[in-house]
Amino acid sequence: MPVAVTLGDPWGIGPEVTARAIVADAIRPGQVLVLGPRFAWESMCSLEPGLLAHRDYFLEIATDLHPGAPGKPPTLGGQVVLDTLHRAVDLVNTGDADALVTAPLNKSLIHKIDPAFVGHTEFFGQAFGIEDPTMTFVGPEYVTALVTTHVSLRKLADEITEDRVYRHIMRLWEWLRSHRGDAALLAVTGLNPHAGEAGAFGDEEIRVIGPAIERARSAGARVDGPFPADTVYREAGPGGRYAGVLAMYHDQALVLFKTTDGNQGVNMTLGLPVVRTSPDHGTAYNIAGKGIADFRSMQAALNLVLP
Repeated sequence: MPVAVTLGDPWGIGPEVTARAIVADAIRPGQVLVLGPRFAWESMCSLEPGLLAHRDYFLEIATDLHPGAPGKPPTLGGQVVLDTLHRAVDLVNTGDADALVTAPLNKSLIHKIDPAFVGHTEFFGQAFGIEDPTMTFVGPEYVTALVTTHVSLRKLADEITEDRVYRHIMRLWEWLRSHRGDAALLAVTGLNPHAGEAGAFGDEEIRVIGPAIERARSAGARVDGPFPADTVYREAGPGGRYAGVLAMYHDQALVLFKTTDGNQGVNMTLGLPVVRTSPDHGTAYNIAGKGIADFRSMQAALNLVLP
């Protein structure tokens, strides 16, 4: 079965990086099926004319929208983006795709159509009936995942529960074990500065995170923590003690990851019926249509799911 590749926001750099990655790695028709509006496919072919001979790469998502200019989506442009995602889910459910790769989208554009939309991870979790899928990032330097995703700091502590931490520990550790070997060791951060300093700066490490770690160990996971988030990544890079790190919230993990691995980093969702990956960057409207986008992150996202 092919990998379903959604072009995301077709007014961004998604069509460009997808076309470049397909051609750079000589990906064959049948390995991927690209989903998006016709004008996005035409944009891909203008960048990489060799794609013109392979119309079977492409599954058109119908839209009445005018293509417009790169970097300038129409007000209701989010509808075709949502339609593309729903079609990708259909392909998985019917057995016509065995993995998903998603080009970047603009959440604010989709909010004009669906104000409840949060992001790819949450969308696919809801679409496949999976509670709280695990947002994970894989790069040349680090592997890290999040217990919470897009939540305000004001609400954050209430989102950290023992069951939730345990669930994400087990998903990430299982992935590490299958890709890094049975000896892979996972580190877990605390929530508070200095991992709470024995309760001086908060007790979530004692009440919630520590018990989740012990529970995961009892289930067979090789996991340590909770550790201060500002130091644990020193032991998680190449040659380090830990094969991956589970962080409590978005910026604990992603300030470092996007600094070190951003150009080749991959956003991966664990817990779904199929693997879903995405380049770890946005729509980059400011350079859309200029032919200068760095396609390495999309290339890595495809390589992570293609045999």
